[in-house]
Amino acid sequence: MEFDHEKMESQLWDWRLRIDRLAIATHKAGCGAGFDATMRVDELKALHAIAQAKHHEFWAVGT
Repeated sequence: MEFDHEKMESQLWDWRLRIDRLAIATHKAGCGAGFDATMRVDELKALHAIAQAKHHEFWAVGT
């Protein structure tokens, strides 16, 4: 199996942008973002950080 580091970096970057846009949308004035919405965005950020760490770990082993 061949590993495409650049493609994975691009996908992780794309997901980070999507999460950031979601965070902005939930915190807009008048949006009424509750505790649950904030917790879900924080959970997405944490999962993204884990995926990015695993990606870097996998990439370091492969080099």
